[in-house]
Amino acid sequence: MTQPNTDLDTIPELRAYPLMMTTADVAEVLNLRPVAVMRLLNRKALPGTKIGSQWRIRRSDVQRIILGESVVEEE
Repeated sequence: MTQPNTDLDTIPELRAYPLMMTTADVAEVLNLRPVAVMRLLNRKALPGTKIGSQWRIRRSDVQRIILGESVVEEE
């Protein structure tokens, strides 16, 4: 079982963001336009969860992108 993501595990740049980030949050952190984040989600290059019509992305996945780690699961 994995440990929960705490603020102690989070890089400082992401600590102000919620555990489940919006596309606007991710765009701001990664210096992308929100439409680019949507494209990544739709191509499954970025894992996310759709809640109604809005996407949410785990802060831990955004951190992995920043750290250069893979976030796409192999099938």
